[in-house]
Amino acid sequence: MIAWDHLFLCRAAENRPDAFSSRSTETLRRNYPPTPNSQPLPRKARPGRCLFRASLAARGSLHWYAMRVQIFSDIHGDLKALERAVAVEADIYIAAGDLVTWPAPLDDCGKILTPLGEKLWAMPGNNETDEQIAEFCAEYGLRNFHDMVIEVAGTHFAGLGYSNPTPFDTPGEYSEQELERRLARFAALQPLVLVCHAPPLDSPLDESAGGNHFGSSAVRAFLDAHAPTYFFCGHIHESAGRVARMGPTLAANVGKKGYLLEL
Repeated sequence: MIAWDHLFLCRAAENRPDAFSSRSTETLRRNYPPTPNSQPLPRKARPGRCLFRASLAARGSLHWYAMRVQIFSDIHGDLKALERAVAVEADIYIAAGDLVTWPAPLDDCGKILTPLGEKLWAMPGNNETDEQIAEFCAEYGLRNFHDMVIEVAGTHFAGLGYSNPTPFDTPGEYSEQELERRLARFAALQPLVLVCHAPPLDSPLDESAGGNHFGSSAVRAFLDAHAPTYFFCGHIHESAGRVARMGPTLAANVGKKGYLLEL
């Protein structure tokens, strides 16, 4: 399992310009020396990215940290795109469905993703089944994120794969009623980062060619009613890369290029 009890002091130059000056760096090192649970600075760490990792349990008075989450979708067997997506420096990687096009096997993707171990969370799109993704994660040492909630540093991450019904009769499709039922258990989670394969209906994230919209009414209703802090999806390729405000929710169709969330 991933050791989530470490404080990541990452990318501080972007979020706290003074945090990694030479003087403040020495102050941090003096006041928070390594503990038995600390992880040393990697040899290849770039200045200002990760100076050290201090144990939250041992350093309860120090609460500032940054977490980077790389979310991508709809690779559809494009292995070069997959390599680019996971080359981004992040603490967590979320594959939000359709690593392949049905019925292609997932093995080639697995060979690329297995070095990430449980830092890689996977869910099925409409081109995979939940059983297939469960077996894939078990074989390659990844984490199954389908229909799951994972809490990290006080933030809830909820994942729901599959799409609403399509004209293509792909194996990973739920009825709108089933999507609504499965989403309901995420309603009380705050703060919430919700990742679905299906985009919300009648939004900038589900617009296909000709201005047609093919998203999920159940996903849209959930966003309107419960306003998660962040929402990410894929599925509709023509909307990949779009970011929108849906009420208080920052939402994006991540596509194969991915979206890097910094918390």
